[in-house]
Amino acid sequence: MEHILVLGATGNIGLSLIQTLSQDPTIKITAGVRQTTTAKEIFADYANVEVKKFDFLDPTTFENCLTDITKVFFIRPPTIGSA
Repeated sequence: MEHILVLGATGNIGLSLIQTLSQDPTIKITAGVRQTTTAKEIFADYANVEVKKFDFLDPTTFENCLTDITKVFFIRPPTIGSA
């Protein structure tokens, strides 16, 4: 089974990507986000989507999100380089 991590999951591109990927029940999706409360509301009706905290500025959040992942979609906001 594919297990895909989508970083930037609640943005325009990330959300569309998850909507498309979630139509395949053989794909497990992890939505890596900074604000889990909002993301859990957005993805509440997606059976194969799990929301986990991921913050580029907090390396302690990386391991939990990357466990068992087979592919990563990294949708980078343009401001991340100036953080």
